[in-house]
Amino acid sequence: GRDLDWMLHVNPKLEQKGMLVVFNPLKETVKRTLRVNVYYTGLTDKTTVRDMTGEAKVYQLDRDYSIEIPVEINAESFCWFLLV
Repeated sequence: GRDLDWMLHVNPKLEQKGMLVVFNPLKETVKRTLRVNVYYTGLTDKTTVRDMTGEAKVYQLDRDYSIEIPVEINAESFCWFLLV
């Protein structure tokens, strides 16, 4: 309860390869960049990340299969992102 909590669910057999859910338990809005390893999604070069508002952005995967996703989460709330 002292920082953001997040979890990445993956299934390389689905159209949506991953879903990242981020929860902010704090009493203030948090703005941060999360470094997320997407190796187990089966993605190798790039991914399209769509947030819960429907906005999408393409990310190139780093050599270690990770991407950096900027997040801004209101106090005591959550957000999610789909990786395609």
